[in-house]
Amino acid sequence: MSKIKVMLVDDEPFIRQGMRMIIDWESYGYEIAAEAENGMQALEMLDGEEIDLVFVDLKMPRMSGLELIKAAQEREMEIRFIVLTGYADFSYAREALRLAVEDYLLKPIQKEELIGILEKVKEEKEKNRDDNIELVLNHELDIHLSHILLGRYMETDLEIVNQYMPESDEWQYVSFEFEKNADMFRNMAEEERSSLQKQFVMEMRSILKDWKQQVVSNLHEEEQLTGAGVLLIPQMYREQQMEAMEYVTWLQKRMQAKTGWKTQVYVGTAVNRIADISHSYYSIRLTRCMHEFADDSNQPIAVGEKFEKSRPALGMRARDIEELVEAVRVNNEEMIVRKVQQIYEQIQNSGFNLNVLQTKLYYLLYRLVDLANELDNEANQEEVLKHIGQKSFDKIVLSGTADELTEFVCAYAEYLERLRKVESEGVLGQVEEYIRKNYSENISLKSIGEQFYINNVYLGQIFKKKNGITFKEYLNRVRIEKATQLLADTDEKIYAIAEKVGFHNTDYFINKFVQEKGMTPRQYRMKRKKEEN
Repeated sequence: MSKIKVMLVDDEPFIRQGMRMIIDWESYGYEIAAEAENGMQALEMLDGEEIDLVFVDLKMPRMSGLELIKAAQEREMEIRFIVLTGYADFSYAREALRLAVEDYLLKPIQKEELIGILEKVKEEKEKNRDDNIELVLNHELDIHLSHILLGRYMETDLEIVNQYMPESDEWQYVSFEFEKNADMFRNMAEEERSSLQKQFVMEMRSILKDWKQQVVSNLHEEEQLTGAGVLLIPQMYREQQMEAMEYVTWLQKRMQAKTGWKTQVYVGTAVNRIADISHSYYSIRLTRCMHEFADDSNQPIAVGEKFEKSRPALGMRARDIEELVEAVRVNNEEMIVRKVQQIYEQIQNSGFNLNVLQTKLYYLLYRLVDLANELDNEANQEEVLKHIGQKSFDKIVLSGTADELTEFVCAYAEYLERLRKVESEGVLGQVEEYIRKNYSENISLKSIGEQFYINNVYLGQIFKKKNGITFKEYLNRVRIEKATQLLADTDEKIYAIAEKVGFHNTDYFINKFVQEKGMTPRQYRMKRKKEEN
């Protein structure tokens, strides 16, 4: 670990000299990198030096220690302060402590007290470093896991994930979601939802402890859901002497007891290898579409259990569903209307009940998603499912009308027709130009879809297909690039730059900046200044 860089700020040279001599700083992991005789001089040096810790006298000419601390905080400098004070000046020290300084030392400085403070600061810095490393690792692991879960992974994804995962011959994807309040969460500002998402994932990891590497958050961000995914293996519930569903229910209750948040839980089908976990993930996505009209309990739902039981009661012929799917394939509206009418007549003649209709529509849903893959093997299945969700599939089941099913299926056939045509390159070019000009505005896929008269789900799908990243990732990259220009060319404060490029939460901006550039905005600014000098 590199040395912690220290600055000594005191108007009395013998105090600074005494502090240099009182201990062997390097043996404790520190390096005295700079000295200043007043706050003004120190502030000028801090603008150009990377300093971690400042020992500062409170009463100095030109600029006092308190004024220096306030100025550094206003400039958002990531620096820790230790104040030096005499007994007579202790009221100043109390005011400094209110400014969130690290600690204080009474003059004359005692060696043992100084060493105690240095050890505490070093321990906290190492803990922060370890926490940051873990955050980066979790983020990287999330990305590789998301590739595997979506079924679009490379061998390197598997190699990296296998380094952190235990061996098992059974894997299930389990999704914990704020389903009951989904509308509230979806209408949240992105920064607020992202903050809640991180907190939820952090709480889940703290409960799972030794299994925390199996918590996934990245997919919930893509799906605009708030919650977390867990890669479940038998060792996890066996060590608690539980069965799988018992363990999942226990986890759900632990999360609620710890956070006060109610969640809906979906348990995917079991697979034998982590490489096949996408089957478990997609089985949940199909089940979620059907749960809106299932019972109102918060009990964990295992894929298929609510539907498989009613299969023997079906009165609708599989051939009719396949003929309806074929009508969708060729986008034949007349045939779609005729087949839907036939299907509903069969249901009514066979003694209609809601369970039968739910089960058949679940199968139809599965076939329509499968059809998107047949037509375009690069079709993004999660986006297809979002499209289906937007067409109010739950209302179709609850109302049971042929007209609503016809409207839905015809709209879906049109969606697939657009999916076939990749003549939208011109539109995408216009969209990218619009983003580059309006990045500071509150823009979204929905608002751009309205601007260019194109379905926002379809737009998101072809945008990712062309650029290899999501619309949101592209927008954030544009904003971060604009921010780097402002950091290099101006002295504007970081929060002002964040606002100017479209981020309304400074912490969220810094987090995205670190993900993109590997350093904080302040570190980037200092790096550019050094390069220019």
